[in-house]
Amino acid sequence: EKADVLYLLAVIRIEDLKYGEASEQLRRALQIYQKTVPDTDSRIATTLYELGIAHVKQHKYVQAEQYFQRALWLYEASDPKNEVGMANALYGKGLALNETSQHSKAAQELALALKIYGRQMPPDNLRTADTLIALSESLQSQRRYAEAKDLLQQALKLKAKDQDAPNIILRLGMNCFYQGLFDCAKEEFQRALTIREKSPGPDQIDLAETLTWVGGNYFSLGEYPDAERLLRRAIEIRTRFHHPPALTASSIGSLSNVVRLRGS
Repeated sequence: EKADVLYLLAVIRIEDLKYGEASEQLRRALQIYQKTVPDTDSRIATTLYELGIAHVKQHKYVQAEQYFQRALWLYEASDPKNEVGMANALYGKGLALNETSQHSKAAQELALALKIYGRQMPPDNLRTADTLIALSESLQSQRRYAEAKDLLQQALKLKAKDQDAPNIILRLGMNCFYQGLFDCAKEEFQRALTIREKSPGPDQIDLAETLTWVGGNYFSLGEYPDAERLLRRAIEIRTRFHHPPALTASSIGSLSNVVRLRGS
């Protein structure tokens, strides 16, 4: 069926970071499904969920939340036994709410998603880890630092051998940073960078991202020489491997802030 093909193509586009194209294909698939299958067909809710993800990736968080909520309503009304589908929609909604600074509401949705995953999925599944990370962000934004740290440590245990592990350690560093524990923050940033050096990702894209993040945070700590060194290295990697222009621009923007302050 044409809608199924459009849906699968859209998922591939999301994996290729082509979120605008994915959104268009998902909208077309949704229109076809709504004309050809009953509302109880799980493909409608799944397509709404993927539309939410595509909009989160494009930083269109209000629209994303609406898609996730529509998916959740459909799951609840037509397929209440699909608890994992509902948890996925709750997780996505929590992501969108976090990005619009509705952290208390986000925490409620994410905590419910986490509870469902705990019932329905193996304890070591990566979606549980992702939800722990998102919930930690909600709590940290409410200055509930100890609870947030505990969730991040749980997530790190689940993702200890995953490519995402250094990003969790960076978040632990930010947990220290927000509490004014700057030596702790620098230790975590360096730990994340050391691990990432051993697993830089395809075309070293993950290493460049970690260098940019750590460099930006060293800038916030007033460690300007280290910040400049790390950001220049990130830009060199991004240029050498022809990373997407938006990513290169982000690293350059962070470096320009450092250079401007060092020169003033």
